[in-house]
Amino acid sequence: MATRPIGNPPIWSSIANYPPGVDPWSGNARSVPIPTGEAGGFTPETGIVAEYANAEFKVLSTWVEWLSFGSNAAGLDAHVIETDSTGVSAIAGLTAGGTAGAFPAITATANAGATGSVISATNNSGGFAILANSNGVLAAIRGVSTGVQPGIEGRNTGGGGPGISGTGDGAGSGVVGTGGATGEGGTFTGGATSGAGVSGTAIGAIFGVAGVSSATSAGAGGVSGTATRNDSTGVSGLALVAGANPLSESASAVLGLGVDASGVYGKSTNGYGVWAESTGVIRASLHVEPQASDPIAPLEGDVWYNAAEDKLKGRISSFNMGLWSTRRGYTYAIEEQVGSINTVSTTFQTVITASFTTQTEPIIGSVLTFSVIFEMGCSVIGGSGAEEFEWQVLDVTDGVATPIPPRLEVSHVASTFADERYITAKASYTVAAAGAQSFALEVRSINPVPAVRIRRAVMEITGSHG
Repeated sequence: MATRPIGNPPIWSSIANYPPGVDPWSGNARSVPIPTGEAGGFTPETGIVAEYANAEFKVLSTWVEWLSFGSNAAGLDAHVIETDSTGVSAIAGLTAGGTAGAFPAITATANAGATGSVISATNNSGGFAILANSNGVLAAIRGVSTGVQPGIEGRNTGGGGPGISGTGDGAGSGVVGTGGATGEGGTFTGGATSGAGVSGTAIGAIFGVAGVSSATSAGAGGVSGTATRNDSTGVSGLALVAGANPLSESASAVLGLGVDASGVYGKSTNGYGVWAESTGVIRASLHVEPQASDPIAPLEGDVWYNAAEDKLKGRISSFNMGLWSTRRGYTYAIEEQVGSINTVSTTFQTVITASFTTQTEPIIGSVLTFSVIFEMGCSVIGGSGAEEFEWQVLDVTDGVATPIPPRLEVSHVASTFADERYITAKASYTVAAAGAQSFALEVRSINPVPAVRIRRAVMEITGSHG
């Protein structure tokens, strides 16, 4: 019936008894069940007893009236479910299925004029809009898309909650995604102004994000990060807890572990392969863990700390070499004067001055070793006292200190050349003044009579920066 009838049919024989009177039925019940039972019905050629017909018509009219009160509204009473003029019904609840039927309990197909969802569920009472349970053989909910759009889409448009939330049981994952032949297993995009594309939080002693590479494809990785800007990073690790033990691998911002492969491999075309920086003063920017001995198969450029020898070493020019290990570096300078220097002055005269290049410049506290050698001569021989002369090494920067204090020499052969003998000396000295360092070999005559001669003078300074 396309159109619902108007009005409600009356209940037949609604009055219980006939009115009093002289008739045989007066005062009796108007509706009496047929004695032969409903299954037998009326008997032909016996007539129809009004009371029996009234009883049946009353039952039928009562049901017809109840049917007339059918509704398309979700009333909380027992009523026939009807549709409105557009074919839409509303009910308070629905239980479907639970039978032995070999077909879906509910099948819904989109209307031709609908552009949204086939099923729309709304819950404003704080519960689920849809709750689905399965026995675990198949998923509780499956979404299948035959186009480019996802099989399931979850959106949160208010309240700041997640679009999709999954919770696993036991060893089960909260969310499992499997990509197509060339697609990603999961694709995530961060917020427009902030928020990571993927955020993982560890609860137990495990990582917030864990990646496992393919066991069948060469070159595959567990985790890949790509920076698309010059001011962003491909992969970033941040350890936030203050007071964490920097000597523990489990407390690091980034941890790389390898059995035979490298723990961390850094490679760049024009930038640094690895940049290590510590902005505090407690720890160094780079730590090389000591190992029991030299590596068995070292490569050129390897650096390690040999615990048995207690030395920092490296592989250089096909040899395992100890790296210079003074506190602040190496100091070296050398100066030579081949020609003869003559003086009759009783004031110290400079023979040679040794200075340092920038990379070998010592600082206050540097420990230096001086080696001095020169050939000497004098115009008179010993015996009168006039043949004596002194020489020293002066700290020119300090102006006073003498790494080698004045030493008295006596000539035993009078000569016009500095060819009597060689003088050699060594001394240790700690740098006393700041600034660019220079040291002078000086000589003077004790008396103005003899001419003191020095040639082939060499002063070499070695040592450490402290």
